[in-house]
Amino acid sequence: MATGIGREDDDRFDDLPASISEFDREEGHNDPFAGGRSRQYDTFLDKTTSSTTSLSTYRGLSSSASRRTRFPTAEVAVVVILPWLVFFMVLSLFMFAYHEMERLVWLLSGLCAAMSTAFLCVGACGRHATFLAVGFLCLSSVGMAVGCGQWVTSTYLVRFWQLDAGPEFQDVSPVARSPDDTHSATLYFAEGTFVDDQRTLGFITRQGLVCVAPVSKIGAPDAKVQFWAVGEDCCEPRSNFDCGTSRQESLQKVAIVENVVDWPSEFQKAARMAASVHAVSQPSQEAQFVRFVSDPKAAISDLWNEALSVSLLAMVLDLLMCLLAGLVVGKALARVPLAHAASKLV
Repeated sequence: MATGIGREDDDRFDDLPASISEFDREEGHNDPFAGGRSRQYDTFLDKTTSSTTSLSTYRGLSSSASRRTRFPTAEVAVVVILPWLVFFMVLSLFMFAYHEMERLVWLLSGLCAAMSTAFLCVGACGRHATFLAVGFLCLSSVGMAVGCGQWVTSTYLVRFWQLDAGPEFQDVSPVARSPDDTHSATLYFAEGTFVDDQRTLGFITRQGLVCVAPVSKIGAPDAKVQFWAVGEDCCEPRSNFDCGTSRQESLQKVAIVENVVDWPSEFQKAARMAASVHAVSQPSQEAQFVRFVSDPKAAISDLWNEALSVSLLAMVLDLLMCLLAGLVVGKALARVPLAHAASKLV
């Protein structure tokens, strides 16, 4: 019986190797000595093939990463906001502090210029486009803010601060000698004061027609002229002076003294010619040139409003310039490939 069982087992074992070989060939199991389809799963024999595949995959990812770009939002925000803030600060200093703290305004403007120069030098030495753009735009903003602030100050604010802090004189006689310290004053003329529009003269200049007429008193038309009413483009060559509220009879004659710095000014030239044409006394250096207004406080406030409007317009224009420069810098920086994206694959 044992011999019979052994023979059956031998027969089974004789068939087993053949079945395993056929199974290997049919299923493609990993045989290190077999060829064909099983070779691709061998990590030792397929080292060349796997390295070639990895290199091609790395090159593909690297090239795709180098082609990927992003818009530098943070850099553009710095390029736009920082120069505009410098412009805003410097111009605001000229608007609100220059009349009392002139040295401090120039000191802070110089510090802003030095900071801008430092940014410019760092960007140039380090070849950093953002620092270079910020430095150049900040330096340009300082220069433009100083220029704009100086113009607004000389055109509007000097006169505004003078009149705002200037004295007021009541019951001023137009034929009497003008009071002292009237260069920045508001004058309320006495009753009976009028502007003699029949002795008007229009003086042609490069800026337009400068109009002058003597301020007189009823009953004393031939007295020495102490005050001359002035205006621009509001008269005819020899008559019809209609500047400000000079011809409104229902209002009290209120005038603001015109600030004349240079001698002879255009007003003084026109007054001299009017004196020669209409046979009145020649104006002296003590003669005052005035503008008639209905509300002196509103006229003074208009100077501030005009200065503020010009400053706000300049700030808007500078912001637009910074936005345009930021877009240009952003497009230039966006062309730089993201090399660090490919380096992460190494």
